[in-house]
Amino acid sequence: MYISKVHIKNYRNYLDCDIPLNEGLTILIGENNIGKTNFLKALALIFSLDASPRTRKLPVEDFSIEALSTELDEPPEIEISCTLTDFRTDGEKSVVATWLTSDPTEARVTYVYRCNAKARVLYAKGNPIPIDDYEWTLYGG
Repeated sequence: MYISKVHIKNYRNYLDCDIPLNEGLTILIGENNIGKTNFLKALALIFSLDASPRTRKLPVEDFSIEALSTELDEPPEIEISCTLTDFRTDGEKSVVATWLTSDPTEARVTYVYRCNAKARVLYAKGNPIPIDDYEWTLYGG
């Protein structure tokens, strides 16, 4: 099993990006300050064994600059999803069983950081985002 695609939206320097990955070894190469560490931190929000409810709660600085525009009709959200493919063993299949998509050969797990329903109703265009009213969720499928 491997991560075949990562989608990152509104997280740090990633506005809306699909990143395909190959089976086997993937190497991140790039100049300084281009997003290599941000990519790894995005993956950690989903897969890190050290991730806790506290570390998954993000500061406003983790939103992409474009997402912080005060002209948005809705409060911005951060979304990170990973598509996994090629699960071969029963153990791997049991891990992804609740993450399967409509395609039975792929599974997806997604982290979303968004404004809660109560604050979403009160959000007004032109106001700062209500970061204290944000919550994260992690779901599969």
